[in-house]
Amino acid sequence: MQEKINYMIVERSQSIGSGGAGLQALNDGVFVGTKKYLFFIPAKMQDMDTRSVTTSTFYYAGMDMTSFMSQKVKEQGLRVEEFENFMITKLGKELEGLQILSLENDIEQFKVNAGFFGSGILINETSRKVGWKPFVNKLGKKKHEVKQFYIDHPKLAK
Repeated sequence: MQEKINYMIVERSQSIGSGGAGLQALNDGVFVGTKKYLFFIPAKMQDMDTRSVTTSTFYYAGMDMTSFMSQKVKEQGLRVEEFENFMITKLGKELEGLQILSLENDIEQFKVNAGFFGSGILINETSRKVGWKPFVNKLGKKKHEVKQFYIDHPKLAK
């Protein structure tokens, strides 16, 4: 696999999930996108409850998630289909908080924001037709590269 051709990785990104008591959780992690899937791999989750904050840090194969994912995408001879299959069948079953979206089946369209005041990926899901929902809130220094990677995708909102 080659970065910017087969996939994009952002080692320091953020996503908002749902926490306890209906409150939100702020997740730091790794964003990996292929032409068919969007993955958000949590490295650290902060679950905010009404009176407490619980922080969880995730590891896989003896490494923190950021290091593991950085190594995994650079694995010699790894094909995109093999990577996607690993993420869905193996890591998807073992890692709490892993978010997987199929660009073909799960969403109507998506946007990649790469502006001066912020960046992120917004999705319009097929199951709920009530507007845009953030998938990744922060793409950091790679925001323009991520936008360029998806520039010709048929489901990218223009």
